[in-house]
Amino acid sequence: MPNHVFQTATFTIADPEVRATIVGLADKGESIIKHYFPLPADASQLVTSGDGTTFSAFSDTGYNTALELWGTKWADYDVALQDAVDNYVTVTFCSAWGPADIGLARVADLLDIHITLEWQEEQPSDIGAAIIDGKKGVVWSLQYYGDKLDEALARLGATPYPEQGDIDALDPETAMSPLDTYYENSSDAVSAVRDELYNEMEKHLSLPLSA
Repeated sequence: MPNHVFQTATFTIADPEVRATIVGLADKGESIIKHYFPLPADASQLVTSGDGTTFSAFSDTGYNTALELWGTKWADYDVALQDAVDNYVTVTFCSAWGPADIGLARVADLLDIHITLEWQEEQPSDIGAAIIDGKKGVVWSLQYYGDKLDEALARLGATPYPEQGDIDALDPETAMSPLDTYYENSSDAVSAVRDELYNEMEKHLSLPLSA
């Protein structure tokens, strides 16, 4: 099982046919990235497990091809349409381990559309946002990851992540584990980080895009 990265993307699409395709894919819960950039046929192979079950898995080169093509292991999954008004289409989805910004940049380049992307990994260990503009690629991004995220969370009032002992052991008085306490005390700080990202993205969206 991967660490899921929860994402929201807003597509700005002038072409009604392209817009209808994106809306249709999202409404059916289908991958937008794989629709336009599927893996080659030799990227997967049939594998038989110890109990005799046969399933499809990445070939030796398929995994690296996926990372190069999409920037993440399984592209976009759990896709859901959130809104479609005028030229704007908002979609939520997940990707594995990291954001699907590379795959979306390929889609934006192919279709010559504009995409804003926000993401948060489930731990969270990665929170970020990006603006992707058609043929120009990623024109702005800001990512809090690793030490940078830890520093931001501490600055905004989060408690340190528990590293010693059994982080899942319940305190008999509070019925909470150190990990539960961390998430409860850190939720406001995580929201504040997301607000910072959103505000910075809004500033850049208000600027004219460079030629």
